[in-house]
Amino acid sequence: MSEFHIQGAAKLSGTFSITGAKNATTPILCAAMLVPGTVVLQNVPDILDVARLSTMLRSMGASVTRHGHSLTIKAWDIDPRTLDVKAVKRMRSSSLLISPLLARFGQLEIPEPGGCNLGKRPFEAHLYALQAFGVESTILEEGYRFHAANLSPAELTMSELSPTATENAIVMAALLPGTPTRIHNAASEPHVQDLCHFLETAGVNIEGIGTHELVIHGVKQLRRDVEYTIIPDPIETGSMICLAAASHAEITLEHAAPLSLMRMEMQKFHELGVRWEEVPDMDHGWYTSQHLRILPSKLTAVYKVHSMPHPGFPSDLLPPFATLATQAEGKTLIHEWMYEDRQKYLGELSRMGAQIEILDPHRAIITGPTLLTGQSITSFDIRAGATLVIAALIAKGESRIANIELLDRGYEAFDQRLRALGAQITRKS
Repeated sequence: MSEFHIQGAAKLSGTFSITGAKNATTPILCAAMLVPGTVVLQNVPDILDVARLSTMLRSMGASVTRHGHSLTIKAWDIDPRTLDVKAVKRMRSSSLLISPLLARFGQLEIPEPGGCNLGKRPFEAHLYALQAFGVESTILEEGYRFHAANLSPAELTMSELSPTATENAIVMAALLPGTPTRIHNAASEPHVQDLCHFLETAGVNIEGIGTHELVIHGVKQLRRDVEYTIIPDPIETGSMICLAAASHAEITLEHAAPLSLMRMEMQKFHELGVRWEEVPDMDHGWYTSQHLRILPSKLTAVYKVHSMPHPGFPSDLLPPFATLATQAEGKTLIHEWMYEDRQKYLGELSRMGAQIEILDPHRAIITGPTLLTGQSITSFDIRAGATLVIAALIAKGESRIANIELLDRGYEAFDQRLRALGAQITRKS
């Protein structure tokens, strides 16, 4: 087990390059199994979740090679019977293997996917969506058995706005030509949109991208070779805005996520008093990225911020925003309605001196500003890890953060990139 040792209150400044989106890379990497030739993905973050998913593909016989932030995938000649089931149990996003493997091979047995411990995360939305296409599923003691002998396009209403279940439905529809598949109540998160645009690059026509109503015109076979660039990570972009604003630092975020995909997040930052300047970066067709210069700001608490499906405030950014709220004048209500176990990080912030009143498993009131002090604390999931790093960097004294392997799942070389800003952070085994 490794931990971060952080000496807080160091002056931060400089430039931080945003990496590709974790939550977009994993579904696109799985969808690459539908491509008969070679897939080249650009702007791929070098993180543990991508490495683990690449290992799963290799366990079935795929070729996955990395050159910097580029991945080359050849995954047509694979055998799902050799899938590394132990790896599946460690990753929630391994559920995204189901649709491409069923579309290709017609049957699959897979254990219950793992991932961050955020509370109850039922799998029923996936099963419901798959059933609409003709998939028969059997619940086993430790997983699922799927049989898909008679797949056909479907019209379905998602039982919940689940991004991963929506992604499974989209991928399942991609190779079903004929009558278009219509998905109602589809999740519209940026990574869902990125998956849709990848499939369009591969030859699938998808209407309604970015809305809750998708029409997918499946094809018999995708284009043989596909090259695609992953979107910049909106969650990493938001996390770094929180760090810059909480530390009253001037930090430039290079290749930041498109603000058109972060309207609610930027609205809340604006309400809090965060100031920034935008410099256009590159036009990527369906979006334009930009550089963001975050400026020192006087922070005033917002009345309430609560997680919602896109285009609402993302659950993954709520923990970093809570740390930012500890430095704002006044009271902020944090409402995490999606996951009942996600607020465990608030206990760690309280140990550092944050004034937090926990109302129930989903709601808390944060009063600021407060001077945080260094403590020995523990990360409970990916986003909690980033949250506690932000808190430690603005705190007085030394903090030690345990269980940082979870942070490595979603943030590339976070400690190294923070040191380039002046952070006093070291990794200890």
